[in-house]
Amino acid sequence: MLNRQTIRNPVEVEGIALHSGEPVGLKLRPAEPGSGVRFVRVDREGAEIPARLEYQAPSFYSTVLRHGEESVGTVEHLMAAVSALLVDDLRIELDG
Repeated sequence: MLNRQTIRNPVEVEGIALHSGEPVGLKLRPAEPGSGVRFVRVDREGAEIPARLEYQAPSFYSTVLRHGEESVGTVEHLMAAVSALLVDDLRIELDG
């Protein structure tokens, strides 16, 4: 896989979820070439949700990705930044 990009160093933030008001932790980690952008629910036994159009789920007010029983919501701003920075491979770990 030629010319694929990831991030150099991990980044970690904590805050309050927009819609639920619950605490959430987010870690951005470099990923192997060809792995794509993936959300990993570390609070749900490491369930992975690829950030791909076929995983989009219906929603009224945000972008939701779903794989099986697991989902992540309100991902549109993060995905826009990832796309604008031309990041191809990224592991996004969510706790909460």
